[in-house]
Amino acid sequence: MEFPLLLRVKLALSPKFEPLPHVLQIVNDLLLPRTLDGAIYNDLHRLAKDYEAVLPCTVGAMDGAAAKGRLDILQRLQNTRSEGCSSAAFVGAAAHAHLEVLWWLNEFYAGLARPQDIVRAAAENGHVRVVELLWRRLSEEELEAALKVASANNHTEVAKLLRSKTAINRARLIF
Repeated sequence: MEFPLLLRVKLALSPKFEPLPHVLQIVNDLLLPRTLDGAIYNDLHRLAKDYEAVLPCTVGAMDGAAAKGRLDILQRLQNTRSEGCSSAAFVGAAAHAHLEVLWWLNEFYAGLARPQDIVRAAAENGHVRVVELLWRRLSEEELEAALKVASANNHTEVAKLLRSKTAINRARLIF
């Protein structure tokens, strides 16, 4: 199946290339993404509609929507597509403090969650509320790793929270 030419390719190239459609097609092929994911999570309806028959969609669509905090797109994809998401959706949502998206992902894709990666992404970006939500799911070593990341990035509030939680975990082990 031949891809429809991107409109901008036709407009950007000199009219002298019109008799050479293979040149237009080569330029088009170089510029066209390999998947439809970016068009979906950036909500580019026309591009998605024009290319949905010829470009595949992957878990990257949901992963990207989660990182952008686009719960509406996540819900639509869940209802209309079968690809689902990966653990990167949780990490992307945590890295940008999209708590509502994290709650939703946990409701429908809990098996994909890797709490240590999620908390690490939140700690690295200074998102205290995400760390507060998930710290109980971590081992002592994972808490220490998140603490190092938060400290290295000068996120003092996150580091303070994690220090208090590692102390709580140590106290539990003693008693």
